[in-house]
Amino acid sequence: MAKVTSLELALGEISRKLEHQEEKEKRNLVTIQAGQVELDKLQMLLTMREKEMQDVKQLARTIVDKRREVEVFFHEALDHVRQEIVASRLRYKKQALQDYQQKFREATARMIKFPPIRTFNKSPNSTSYLYADMEAAAQGSHSPSSEVHMSHLTWEQKEKVLGLLFAKMNGQTERSS
Repeated sequence: MAKVTSLELALGEISRKLEHQEEKEKRNLVTIQAGQVELDKLQMLLTMREKEMQDVKQLARTIVDKRREVEVFFHEALDHVRQEIVASRLRYKKQALQDYQQKFREATARMIKFPPIRTFNKSPNSTSYLYADMEAAAQGSHSPSSEVHMSHLTWEQKEKVLGLLFAKMNGQTERSS
């Protein structure tokens, strides 16, 4: 009887340990399942973040491409304006020379008095610099509150505006070139 009682006690102890082990396994299983759910959520979040990162990279590429296009446009516009300045000065020089020769011919025929001599080279003590009127026009007389159209600007002013826009786009306060 004592042996049966001790075996029953041992069996009860083993069954309690088994129940305790089963409860522990159930808790571990619940913890593992919760961890798996958390892992799934984190993987989904990681996937979303990776997709967002790809979108940001694509947007950054697009921005860089558009900026490059704008830079190319500004360079082309500046080159075009500079070419127009050179062409305009050549036309002005040619027209001024033709006008001077015409006036000189008329003065030689004693129709008018001789025109003053003007020079194409700017010197510090020269008052007859041919481009002086072009430089005066380049200074402009627009008030800051009035609206200015690009068609009203000289080529030199257009070059300056484009240079300032380009400098501002690059985050510079002054034009470096």
